[in-house]
Amino acid sequence: MDWNDSEEQVIFRAQVREVIETKLPERYRRSSGAEEGAGSWQSDRISKDPEARQAATDWANALAERGWIAPHWPKEYGGAGLTPMEQFVFKQEMAQAQAPGVGGMGVSLLGPTLIVHGTEAQRAEHLPRILSGEVAWAEGYSEPGAGSDLASLQTRAIKDGDDYVINGQKIWTSGAHTADWLFALVRTDPEAPKHRGISFLMMDIHTPGLNVRPLINMAWEHGFNETFFEDVRVPAKNLVGDENRGWYVGASLLDFERSNIAGAIENRRTLTDLISYVTSEAGRGQSRLSESDALRHEVAEAYVQTEVLFNFSFRIISMQNRGLIPNYEASTSKLFNSELVQRAARLGTKVFGLYGNLWDRHDPRAPMGAQFTRRYVTSIPSTIAAGSSEIQRNIIATRGLGLPRPERPSEVHVAQPLAGVRVIEVGGSLAAASATNLFADFGASVVMLEPLAGGQVRRLPPFPDDRPDLNSGAVHLSTNTGKRSVALDITSPSGREVLGRLAHDADLVVIELPAEEARRTLAAIGDDGPSTIAITPHGLDGPFAERRENDTSVFAWTTRMHLHARPGDPPLRYAPHLATMQVGSTAAAVGYAAIWAARHGQPRRAIEVAGVEALAGNVDSFFLTWSFTGAEQPRTPGRSKAAYPAGNYRCKDGWVMFAAAGDRFFARLCQALGQPDLPKDPRFATPLAKAEHWDDFMTYLGPWLETRTRTEVVTELQAFGVMVAPVLTPPEVLADPQAVARGSFVTLDQPGLGKVTLPGPPFRLREEGDNAWCARPAPRLGEDTANVLDAAGYTRDEQIALFRAGVTG
Repeated sequence: MDWNDSEEQVIFRAQVREVIETKLPERYRRSSGAEEGAGSWQSDRISKDPEARQAATDWANALAERGWIAPHWPKEYGGAGLTPMEQFVFKQEMAQAQAPGVGGMGVSLLGPTLIVHGTEAQRAEHLPRILSGEVAWAEGYSEPGAGSDLASLQTRAIKDGDDYVINGQKIWTSGAHTADWLFALVRTDPEAPKHRGISFLMMDIHTPGLNVRPLINMAWEHGFNETFFEDVRVPAKNLVGDENRGWYVGASLLDFERSNIAGAIENRRTLTDLISYVTSEAGRGQSRLSESDALRHEVAEAYVQTEVLFNFSFRIISMQNRGLIPNYEASTSKLFNSELVQRAARLGTKVFGLYGNLWDRHDPRAPMGAQFTRRYVTSIPSTIAAGSSEIQRNIIATRGLGLPRPERPSEVHVAQPLAGVRVIEVGGSLAAASATNLFADFGASVVMLEPLAGGQVRRLPPFPDDRPDLNSGAVHLSTNTGKRSVALDITSPSGREVLGRLAHDADLVVIELPAEEARRTLAAIGDDGPSTIAITPHGLDGPFAERRENDTSVFAWTTRMHLHARPGDPPLRYAPHLATMQVGSTAAAVGYAAIWAARHGQPRRAIEVAGVEALAGNVDSFFLTWSFTGAEQPRTPGRSKAAYPAGNYRCKDGWVMFAAAGDRFFARLCQALGQPDLPKDPRFATPLAKAEHWDDFMTYLGPWLETRTRTEVVTELQAFGVMVAPVLTPPEVLADPQAVARGSFVTLDQPGLGKVTLPGPPFRLREEGDNAWCARPAPRLGEDTANVLDAAGYTRDEQIALFRAGVTG
């Protein structure tokens, strides 16, 4: 890679240097002799020292002239609209000169949030005051015992008229003692799942009931605070985005730049300053370098490591400049930087020996103003903040080196047949949903990767009160029980990368997409991933591969629609979605086989399930009749006219269904009718004869049925061993004594809907007398995006980058 600036970058870098050289106040220049830690712009803007306040104002004005207070903001909001590479150059030069940034969290965090999620009124009120330096902001995220785990937030906000009333506590609130306003995440729905029920609120830090107390670290520095809320009233107009969607609002906060160039420059400066000092007359008298060749080599090695960190930074910015989102590359840079900070601090104290114990920076005997002594203390959290080194190493191992992740315990708390099996569903369509639902019911962990706007299943009626809603459709609630939902745009390069990483840990990926899109998705998973099933109407190849179909049209492609109608009448479709769900059952069956094979040492399988082939091959028995006899079976809607008694027949109070074809059952039925000799009658002796004389037989069966209720028909015929059942309505199915006794239907609390009754388990487990199946609600769209990406090792910064790029929702 060419590290040299392009012609445009040379010009831009010169412009930045000129502004720094001519406009940076003396207070912020290293040559001014200012003490380490002096010159914070946010504290200077409210300092009691008029010179400090003037320096803060002058520097803010100098940057504002070019829009450089907010270099990453769009120009229409007062920013500079710089490209990623220009942002990199700007930050590099600022860090090299140790020039302070202006605007703090208002620029880097809140501003981008309001630009994306704020109302016009909120942007008009707050963005100009951020850029002018009139208002400084602090962030209220972490809480005692919660850290960055938003699922553990306990600070509550209750809506009261036009206000929210807040009670709770935040901790590690950086800069709150110098801030004017605070933005915070608060819990507005305590019953919501993880990462839901959280809202994003802005508030004046001087609001009654809001108290800021200092937290002094062990270097005697005041940067952190704890913040207490006691009945703090915040106007509802200060809610950013939608209520209960605060995590997704907060995901827009962080600056996209992740190159860590400032850290690389800071580490190099630390080593350069050390080398300059120990080679001076004063430094030679205080250092131990002359006593130890090993120590000199250690200093040289540390300086070389600063060059390595520079290269990590350049690699990341080159990716960003091409529109890519760094993943393990950013973790590599972060890990190397944070540990280099600690190594450099320890090295400085070793170089100065006992002098390194002097703490007071004003002590004339303290080498370099005791900065390495203080660095030794302040560097300790560097391997924890922004993602611990352990987390970074896991990301590098699994994503960078392709090493397997350790087995995670199954989320299922009882023994189920497929506990520990991991299935990914892609597409949000009905055949895939019905297939993976069979896996979820048996205890597998099923993650749905759905389009950002929701999949087909969520749009299928019926809906409560006939009002379409992505989270309350009956088909969605019944086919997606117990699954998790991730909203992901798999058509984007980053979305396919997420899919590939999630699939890495899966046992099976079930895809239902148009053929061309399915092929791209399979390519993203790769040949070294898990077994895959691609469900399409006609398969991935052939002249009809790209045709779009639905349940009805697939039904028509086989003989089923033709045969389920009276001869001469229009073709008939029955049972909406039945064809699609039968295709899903085919996919589930072959998916079980693929998982079993893989766990017995066989290679992965790349499987296709074509809907038309599945129906013709698995369930279309009428085709077999024609194939072997050359003729179609005689038929009438709902009944067979050749293999009776089979089909639906009316009785006194409704309909009954016979499933008793064949000579043996025909003989039993005749006995029940009081006509035991009918099977010997030539009219009914053979299948062809029976078909020809169907009306004759109905002269016996019809009157018998007309005088009996469904219950009487079933009771009497069951006594003779005839298979017969009442045709039940939905209320009758729910109230059926057998269904009640078995618990065939379950009622569960569906978030947002309340009590919902759904079909229960399709199986029973009798291990130690317990049924291991448990009903779990269907997920809301994208409900588990954060949880699943957390489990896959994605850091919060990576998730934020994906969200801001429109890859996740």
